[in-house]
Order: sequence, then C-alpha cells, then structure tokens
Amino acid sequence: METTWRLLPGLTWQDGTPFTADDLVFTATVAQDRAIAMPKGSVFDSVDAVQALDDRTLLVTWKRPFIEADGIFSPTDTSRILPMPRHLLERPYLEDKTEFVQAPYWSTEFVGLGPFKLREWVLGSHLVLDANERYVGGRPRLDQIELRFILDSNTTVANVLAGTLDITLGRGLSLEQALQARDQWGKGRVDATLASWTALFPQFINPNPALLANLSFRRALLHALDRQQFTDELQGGLSPVADSIIIPGSADYPELERSIVRYAYDPRLASQLLESLGLTKGGDGFVHDSANQRISLEVRTTRDDLRERLIHPVGDAWRQIGIGMEPVIIPTQAASDRQYRSTYPAFELTRQPHEVQRYRSTEIPLPENSFRGNNRMRYANAELDTLLDRYFTAIPRAERLQALSQVMAHMTDQLVIMGIFYTVEPAMISDRLVNVTPRRVESGRHPWNIHEWTTKD
Repeated sequence: METTWRLLPGLTWQDGTPFTADDLVFTATVAQDRAIAMPKGSVFDSVDAVQALDDRTLLVTWKRPFIEADGIFSPTDTSRILPMPRHLLERPYLEDKTEFVQAPYWSTEFVGLGPFKLREWVLGSHLVLDANERYVGGRPRLDQIELRFILDSNTTVANVLAGTLDITLGRGLSLEQALQARDQWGKGRVDATLASWTALFPQFINPNPALLANLSFRRALLHALDRQQFTDELQGGLSPVADSIIIPGSADYPELERSIVRYAYDPRLASQLLESLGLTKGGDGFVHDSANQRISLEVRTTRDDLRERLIHPVGDAWRQIGIGMEPVIIPTQAASDRQYRSTYPAFELTRQPHEVQRYRSTEIPLPENSFRGNNRMRYANAELDTLLDRYFTAIPRAERLQALSQVMAHMTDQLVIMGIFYTVEPAMISDRLVNVTPRRVESGRHPWNIHEWTTKD
C-alpha cells in the first residue's frame, strides 16, 4: 500500500520557517527509532519507507494495509506523533538521542503548526499563547490564551465560579464537583462525556498470587463486584457498566454489542467459582488455598479522587466472598517509573482510552524494551494478535467489524481486562465563550476547533 500526501502551498512553522515534506520524513525517522523514549503509537510499525518526492509531496510505503493510515501524523489512537521541525530538532537528535526528549524544544521553546504559539511557559504555573498569524486555518479569533495549571480541583471550581476561568480542560475536575458547581453557577454549563474506561488490569506475567492467571478466579472476582452500584454512587448514574473497551455511543458499538461477554453481579456464583478451584473459607472468613495460605490481592492506583474512592468498595466486595485486598496508592515520584508501573503483582486500577491496538503482544513492557509499551496487563496471546492484525489491515468495513467483534469476544470471554465503568469527564464552560462545541466519543477534546473560539465581550 502507498499513500501520497500533498502539502498546501505556503505552509510555515510558527517561527516563519517553511514547512516541507522533509519535516515529515524527519518525523517518521524519529518515530521509528527505538532509541527515542517517547510515546509513538503503533502506526509506524506498519510503515516500510517515507520519502519526500519534492518539498510539498510525501510518499509513504506501507508493509501492509493499515486502516488508520490517514492519521500517521495526527494525534489519533494509533499515533501520538505530531510533525516535528527538522530545522530545530535534527541537531539534538543526531548529537544525543538519549537526551533528545529533554531538549528545551519540548517545553519552553516549543514551535509548532497550530493556531496558537507559545509566548511564555512558567513550569507548574501557566502558559501564555498568542494567535498564530500564519495558521493554515486562518488567524484565530482570540488574540491570546492563558492556560493555568491548577492541581487542586476545588481551586479550579472556585476560579470558574468567580469568572476568572472560562473553561476547564483535562481530568482534574470530578463529576461530583462539576454537578455541585452547576447548581451554584448561572453563567455557564457543564459538558459531561464518556471519555475512557476505568478498569482493573490484571497482571499476566508472574502474577502474585499465581491463581490470578486462572480464568475462573478472575470471573469470580468480577461477579463479586456490584458495578452498577459503583457507577450510581461515583458517577451519578451517568455512566453504564463497562463491559468492554468500546464505549456505548461510539459509531461501531451497535454492531459489536452482541459479541461482548457480560458478567452480572452475582456473589453466590462468585463463591461457587472459588469453591470449584478447591479454595475453602477458613475460620477467619477468608479463602485459603491448599497450603492454607490466605488469598489476598494487591491493587495499585495513582492519586486520583475517583479511583481512591473506588478502590475501597472493590476491596469490601471481595472481602464479602473471602478474598483479601491490599490497596496501594502509587506515590507521585513512582508514577512515572515504568518498571514499577509494569510489574505490579496483581492489579492496577486505572483508566485508559478505547484503543485496542494497545493489547498486541508487541506492546508488552519488558526489561529488554526498557518497560516501554502500552499493554498494561502484559497479556500475550497469538490468537488476539492475529485478530488485531486482521482488524487493522481489513479494508472492507464489514470484514473489519467482524474482526473487531472477535477481538471483543476474546477480551471479554478471557477477562483480559475487568472493566468497572466508563469514566465521565466533565468540563465547565462559561457562557462568555462562543463556538465551544460539545464533545462526542469520536471527536476528541474540546479545543479541536479552538481557532474558531471567541468571546461575547
């Protein structure tokens, strides 16, 4: 397969340097370099060669068909690589690849192609962005934007109510806070969208206890969870139970729904499954194995109000069937430790986007790849790899959806991941802002059309 990209005439980087096909060749070179420690997605695994035919024409030759080839240089599910300016980054890339991602370009000296360019970045405080007069979509309607980093969500809400913030972005605001603020706020709206799913990710490499590798044991654990009650209490009933990675409301969901294996809340069945494994309850009320060892599971999660409130009801539910649970809140300093995050003994409770390509065996974080990879559970299965390859290489939609249905059937039948609920991500938007469109599952984040935003005054 080949795809040809033709750039519009007169495109420039925000510093005025012409944007050419050579920039995209350089971007592809960096994306395919395994020595560069940055998230890249899976799209470049299917690329054979990238060449500039002239300043405005790029030819990409593919090893095989790939259905999301049009997103190769876009922040899509399968690619997180944006075009890189060769004139600014080629020297640091060639001089020291180990320090490439630490270059000032990636923070205070960033130059891009978007509608707003960086004027000021005070680390941990704020960004100031000016309108890019050269933007391909036309000059933005706003002259300047200030983006503030506010770690305390209560402070964020207070600033919105006071009128000093016009919109909240990202994950910091809880649904409960947003709904409470809405009742006090007559100058804006709350936009709540199902943005990802919150799930328990079991460990498949050397799990502790080893029983976690047993499918019946995982099924017992999921049957023991009243997930509807969790979403009613923690998500205001606005989110359905997460039976699969595909979010209800997405375009393909109606055709995939029948392939999903569901696990109803049934603690009695959960106890029967544990008994079928030869596990017995001791006098202490906990399940013991044949060596009379109590079964207990460590569940890790990063600091997050929603997950910290969820982790304890999960433990309470498991204790009802005799399974112990040890909650661990990952320290901030360990949150970016790839080895620590990859080698949890039993479960990590976290949220992830609906990206099925994460679950290829090639995405497993291991010592030999410096624990880089998005297959959080470290699950390897040749059948699933084949189904994912079929999905990403099938051009006819019916054939592609058939492969994705089989992916969903495998992942839910084998309980590769134990979904809890889809995460409702709220945003508070002031009435002063105009042209901020509601989010949908497929449309990404609010700022996709930020160049069209304006204010009423």
